[in-house]
Amino acid sequence: MQMTHHIIYRCEKCKSKLISRNLFFYLNYENEIKVASSPTLAMEESKSSSLTGIIKETFCTNCNKDIQVFEIDLENSLYSCQDAVDLLKDSLIERRHFIEEKYKKSLKLHKLIKKRRFVLEIYNFLLENERYFKDLINNFTTDYELLEDKNYIKLEYLNHLIKTYDKTKYAISIRNNDFFISLNDVKIRKNTCPNCLKEISFIDENEICPLCGNRLFIDKVIYID
Repeated sequence: MQMTHHIIYRCEKCKSKLISRNLFFYLNYENEIKVASSPTLAMEESKSSSLTGIIKETFCTNCNKDIQVFEIDLENSLYSCQDAVDLLKDSLIERRHFIEEKYKKSLKLHKLIKKRRFVLEIYNFLLENERYFKDLINNFTTDYELLEDKNYIKLEYLNHLIKTYDKTKYAISIRNNDFFISLNDVKIRKNTCPNCLKEISFIDENEICPLCGNRLFIDKVIYID
């Protein structure tokens, strides 16, 4: 059985610690792009996926953005190059829109709870927005305090997620190609930031430290069941 493993790299000069989460992505049966780090959790579904690849991560010190590059493995794809890029791009954009909309709906729900509205009114709101609140519907309670606590935690998490999305810039690449593709269809030179176009390096022992430009080495490997 394979396990998730995160690799902690250290820079030999500035001593910075950088984590590689070994993320990969795949297209599921509903044509949604799923991101995973645990082969044991997603291996069966990803094996039969028509589109798979790895996610390369780094940080751009010039514009202070986290960078994720979705690198498509065309050899194991059922799609042409352009179709694969379009499908992945559309899925990433839709994923962002869903999270933004979920956060807006959560703010409305939060107001209903804070105003101590009728239980039925809250429950009807959850049902009307079922795709965003499946877990709350399954665990619906008439206890306002419990519901409020649970919703507060959810809002804090979503707020963090929105900030993460705002701070993260995405690009798409094809394995062995010499360019990146931004989500607005602009081709940019490989290994450049999709936000500011400055040169970047990735978190890998074959790359240089994105913070100071010196050599990285593996400091520790963490295995998770």
